Amino acid sequence: MGEVLGEEDNRTEYRWLIDPIDGTKSFVRGIPTFGTIVALEDRRSFNAVVGAIHIPCLDELYVAGAGCGAWKNGAAISIGSAVSLADAVLSAPDAYQFQKSGLEQGYQELCRRCRHVRGYTDCLAHGLAASGVVDAFFEPYMHPSDIRATEVLVAEARGLCVTRRSTELTAVEEILGVPPLVEEIAALVVF
Repeated sequence: MGEVLGEEDNRTEYRWLIDPIDGTKSFVRGIPTFGTIVALEDRRSFNAVVGAIHIPCLDELYVAGAGCGAWKNGAAISIGSAVSLADAVLSAPDAYQFQKSGLEQGYQELCRRCRHVRGYTDCLAHGLAASGVVDAFFEPYMHPSDIRATEVLVAEARGLCVTRRSTELTAVEEILGVPPLVEEIAALVVF
C-alpha cells in the first residue's frame, strides 16, 4: 500500500506500506527532513514486523525488526532518558496542526510544561525520537502509512507509541518516545 497510490492487493497475509517521499513540502523546499518510509505489516495484527526510514540528505538509515532491535546506520539505538516533561526535548509540528485536530488547548498546556519544544518534522522526527535525540514526538495529523515503520522502531528501541484515529478519518495522531513521558503527554492533552 502506498500513501499516494493506495492498496493494490488486500488478500495477502503481509503487506508493504511505502511512503516514497514523507515530507513532500520539505522535499519541494529543500529542507533535509524528508525521507522514505517502508514497513512490512502483519495484516492479522496490523502491527509492523519490519520498519525502515531513510533520510537521504543526512545519509541516515533507521531500521528495526520485531524482536531484532533498532539500528541507525548499523549502530544500535535506544529511546531517550528524560524522566520529566520539564527536562525533556519534545518534537512537535506547528500550532496550526494542533488547532486543525482540536488539540490546541492541550498543545498550549504542553508548551507551558515542557521548556524544550522543537519543530523537527517529517520522518526525521521519528528517527530522532527512536534514537533518543529527542525524548518524545507528538504529531496530531499523519497518514496511517507514516507510522508503521516508526512503531516497530520505537518498540525495539524500548519506547512507547500511542496512536488514535484523528477527527478526520483518513488521519492518525501519535505520541511516541520515553514511556512515562508519552503517558504524561497523552493525559495532558486528553489523548
